[in-house]
Amino acid sequence: MMNENEDKVVMRANLVRYFTLGNLATIGMVLLFGQVPVSNLSTYALISAPAVVLAWWLGDKVFRRLNPILFRRVAMVIISLSAVMTLGSGLAP
Repeated sequence: MMNENEDKVVMRANLVRYFTLGNLATIGMVLLFGQVPVSNLSTYALISAPAVVLAWWLGDKVFRRLNPILFRRVAMVIISLSAVMTLGSGLAP
C-alpha cells in the first residue's frame, strides 16, 4: 500500500478493513479450535474495550493532524519496527 502513493485517507480505510477482517478471522479460529473458553470472552472484552476506544480516539486525533509526508514516514517506521520484532521473535530460541 505504501508503494501505490494513495491518499492517506484511502490508505487508512484499507488498513482498517484489512485488520478488521484479519482480527475477525483470528477470533473465529481461536474460538473454533477452543484456545479461549467462550466463558472468558466477556471478561476479555470488558478489559480490552476501554483501551480500544482510547486508542481509536487518540489515533483519530493524531491522524487528522498529520500531513501526508509525515504520515508516510510514521507508517514506514511502524512497519519497520514490526518487521524487526517479527524477525526477532522468529529467530529467538
